Amino acid sequence: MKLELSKNFYKEITQKIQQNKNIIEKRYKNEGVSEETFEGLLDTLIDDHFEQEELEYLAGMLVISHNYSTLEHFLKMVVGNLLKEKKTYKNKNYKKLNIGEIVSFFTERGIDIVNIKEYKECNILRLLVNSIKHNGARVSKELAKAKSSYKEKDDIKVLPDEVNKYSDAIKSFCYSLVSLEINKIEVQA
Repeated sequence: MKLELSKNFYKEITQKIQQNKNIIEKRYKNEGVSEETFEGLLDTLIDDHFEQEELEYLAGMLVISHNYSTLEHFLKMVVGNLLKEKKTYKNKNYKKLNIGEIVSFFTERGIDIVNIKEYKECNILRLLVNSIKHNGARVSKELAKAKSSYKEKDDIKVLPDEVNKYSDAIKSFCYSLVSLEINKIEVQA
C-alpha cells in the first residue's frame, strides 16, 4: 500500500538525517581548532545542523501530503465504483468531488463517515495539508480550531510520531469505511 511506502521513506530519511546530525555533533566536540578558526567552524557546523533540520521538516510535510493524497484518491475511487454500480449521484464527475461532497455521498447511502473512529484525525490531516499548500505552511484558523495544540498563524511542525499517527489513522478509517459499505451491501442482499 502507498501508505507503507511513504512511512518507510520517512523512516529511512529521518534515520539518515539523525546520522548526519550525530556526525555534526561529533565533529563539533572532537575538532581541535585554534581560537581563530573556531568561529568559522562553528558557523559551518550550525549551518549543517539547520540544513538537516530543514530536510526533516520538508520530508515530514512531503509524506503527510502524500498520505492525504492517497486517502483522497481512495475515497474518490470508492465513490466512483459505487456510482458505476448504481449511477445515482447527479452524474457528477467523482474525481472532482471535495470532502464535503464525499461526506454527503456516503450520508445519502446511509453511512455517516464523520462518525467513523478515525475520521477526526483524517480531517485534521486534510486541514494540515491545506494549510501547507494554501497558507504558507502556517496553521490556518480551521486547523487551530480542529486541533487545540496548534495556534493560528504558527509555523507547522510535523513531528515523526504525527507522520505515523496519520498513516495509521488513514488505514483504520479506510478499513472501517469498506467494512461499513460491505455490511450495507450484505444487509440489502
